[in-house]
Amino acid sequence: YLSLIFANCSIKDSTISIYFSPKSKTYDNAIKKLVKNAKEYIYIPIFYLTHKGLTQELINAHKRGVDIKIILDATAAKNKYSTHNILRKEGLHVKVENFGGKMHAKSMIVDDKYIVSGSMNLTKAGNSKNDENTLVIKNPKLALKYKKYFLTLWRDIPNKYEDRRGKAG
Repeated sequence: YLSLIFANCSIKDSTISIYFSPKSKTYDNAIKKLVKNAKEYIYIPIFYLTHKGLTQELINAHKRGVDIKIILDATAAKNKYSTHNILRKEGLHVKVENFGGKMHAKSMIVDDKYIVSGSMNLTKAGNSKNDENTLVIKNPKLALKYKKYFLTLWRDIPNKYEDRRGKAG
């Protein structure tokens, strides 16, 4: 059993924080703070998004002017616990992927500074029950590469898959 719950290390221009759920309480100790402190944007390519606390924090960020864009997997959009319709009703930009394969990236890009990546879906179970790993990487150059990739995916998904009135798309 791993006794390591949280660690920091630096590699060149990066600061990397490592979290192991459920012991690390990754949402409370890392993700929530990033969302609350975001100033410009939060882009999320994700498989499952069902975490109610995160959903509310994303809505709060949107209300204070942060650009939120989420790409959700089509299969996950059919999950009855998915919060994407709530986010859409609040005016956030959410697209459901429409290409073959899965939107299986479990990541977040924040303000050209941070990348969150790992095995954890943005769910209550991912945070508090499952054995998961999550890296929070502070590296502006790497964040820009992730952002560029995300925006390419966003552009390639037709706007009809972004129904902000709360329909599954």
